[in-house]
Amino acid sequence: MTGIDRAKPATIVNIGKITQDSVSLEVSKRLLGLLLAGQIPLGSRLPSERHLSETLGVPRNAIRDGLRPLALLGLIESRPGSGTYVKSTTSNLLPEIAEWGLLLDSPTLSDVIEARLFVEVALSRLAAERRDNKCVRALESLLSKMAAAGTPDEFCEAVLSFHLRVADAAKNQVLASLFRSSRPLLSVWIRRVVSAEDDRNELYREHQDIFEAIDAKDPVRAGAAMEHHLTVVTERLRRGLEAERQAPPSGTGQYAAEPPAFAELWRWPLLGETAQ
Repeated sequence: MTGIDRAKPATIVNIGKITQDSVSLEVSKRLLGLLLAGQIPLGSRLPSERHLSETLGVPRNAIRDGLRPLALLGLIESRPGSGTYVKSTTSNLLPEIAEWGLLLDSPTLSDVIEARLFVEVALSRLAAERRDNKCVRALESLLSKMAAAGTPDEFCEAVLSFHLRVADAAKNQVLASLFRSSRPLLSVWIRRVVSAEDDRNELYREHQDIFEAIDAKDPVRAGAAMEHHLTVVTERLRRGLEAERQAPPSGTGQYAAEPPAFAELWRWPLLGETAQ
């Protein structure tokens, strides 16, 4: 038996009881939210079904059903005689799950949005105070790439690089590291916002305002420009996710509220079990 098999399970506290009708799906969403929030570390053992049942206030069979989609998505695995573990290589899957909009109504998405707002506003203020000529040239070059982008992907790449460059210009390793840790979700965020915009000029102008404030070494203006930009794009993101959830099925295999595959996964048995 390896060291990880003897590890203590992750502690889950103060997450509230589940009261929604789709109990099993809500269990999946709640656990997924904890994964995204880092409350259940990669590689850790989940608490027992009994503990999860008592913590969430749902029957144990709802816990089992709620774990099934996470197993089939490759996020968790069952180890006979040991328990259920979060896989250590799930980080690349998390942005895709977030992109599906499963967290639209959960506190986790709001927490991510709030955290990004505070961190990036602070980074932009520091960048305005500490930027050097190299930073200014890099940001100016990325603005030019946004203006010249021929495809949404090119525009998204320039936007992502712009925000990462602002983080570097702040010269605060703790804040920059915190921001960079959310890069996969940030990439999804940017892609979704850009894909929903027919005209990218407004997005360009918002970044131009941020750049001009940093170039002018005006931290108050830089923070205000970043806050305005993030507030606007957050609303665009919310509208886009809400539209997907309310859209009727397209009949082309594309999902509306949730991917059809995931909508059915939570009813399926775990791998190795026999369907009833």
